[in-house]
Amino acid sequence: MQKKVSTEQQIDFLYNQAQLTFVPCSYTVAEWSKIWLTSFKGEVLRDSSKEKYQRTIKHIIKNFGHLSVSTFDSLQAQIIFNSIKQPSIKDDCYTLLFEMFKKATKLRYCPFNPMDVIEIKKHKKQHGKALTREQEQALVNACQTNYRGLAILICLYCGLRRGELLAINYEDIDLENRTIAINKQFQNGKIVPPKTESSIRLVPILDVLLPYIEKLDLTKTGRLFPITETTIREHFQ
Repeated sequence: MQKKVSTEQQIDFLYNQAQLTFVPCSYTVAEWSKIWLTSFKGEVLRDSSKEKYQRTIKHIIKNFGHLSVSTFDSLQAQIIFNSIKQPSIKDDCYTLLFEMFKKATKLRYCPFNPMDVIEIKKHKKQHGKALTREQEQALVNACQTNYRGLAILICLYCGLRRGELLAINYEDIDLENRTIAINKQFQNGKIVPPKTESSIRLVPILDVLLPYIEKLDLTKTGRLFPITETTIREHFQ
């Protein structure tokens, strides 16, 4: 005759079986965030994306770094999220923590993704607005008195990203065909491939920009604007 198993014994058995599926983990969120970024994201992220992740991880470490991965307290985390005032930081922290715990769950460091129960209010991102004709003219006038004004004008009339502008070489300018070849970008002090394949293009030199380009000494080589991202940002401001 089969011995009857009590409910408590069944619960104990299931609990013990569940415990066997987990890998002992003593990582804090601060430690795991660095391991996750280096080991799982280091080879797949572009430099610009990696920088953004690193900025977000600084906020994660500041707010959640002391919490344990294996015994992450979702209620405590929810309270911390509620205290974060900047919506963009709150969104970025949530997104990265979700991905970090998704990986931790697959590695059996925790039984489930604790971010599943976190509630945050998604904020609406502000969309950029085009300059009015009056604003455009004011910007052009300001460029006349700034010795880096040409850089701003090229961005304005060619529709370039800052990194694309700073990667332009003299050789990329074709005055005869009135085009500028965009096929790379400048990032963190070095030339890197463009953001996407579709970013590779020839942009026309418009009539309004042509007089400024014609003043350049196109017999030179190297970068047209051998400056940093910070420098061009300061000039624009």
